[in-house]
Amino acid sequence: RALLAATFPEIEMDSLLGTDPPEDPLARLEIVAESLTRRIVEHEPEYRTQLRLALEGEPAGGESPPLRRGRRIEWVEDALAPLRGRMPEPELRRLIYSIGATIGIEAFVWLTDMGGLSREEAVEVMRSNARTLLRSALERLA
Repeated sequence: RALLAATFPEIEMDSLLGTDPPEDPLARLEIVAESLTRRIVEHEPEYRTQLRLALEGEPAGGESPPLRRGRRIEWVEDALAPLRGRMPEPELRRLIYSIGATIGIEAFVWLTDMGGLSREEAVEVMRSNARTLLRSALERLA
């Protein structure tokens, strides 16, 4: 577990958007989704290990695995920050979690292992699903 945590210094990053992020939620989401999916492909064995550890449960009295602290949700929430106040909070929260579910290791594993897609195809499906969810929400706001 400690080695896994040392492999991923970005888990301490508050944002994936950089110093001058765009205001457009779709552009912001694209940055976050690209970054997350690229990291999954680059560090697939480590991400699969952290998923396996999470599924096995935590050791008695142990801490939560370092990669299971909700960073993905925080980063998606950061990407969608311009929507805060434009849509009801429960709806925004549901959108954040829906998008988070589409761009994580869990979706990647299912698409590649169960769906038989190549890694590149899986990443494109994941990013497309995230964009589709956000576009649908934006259309409802218009």
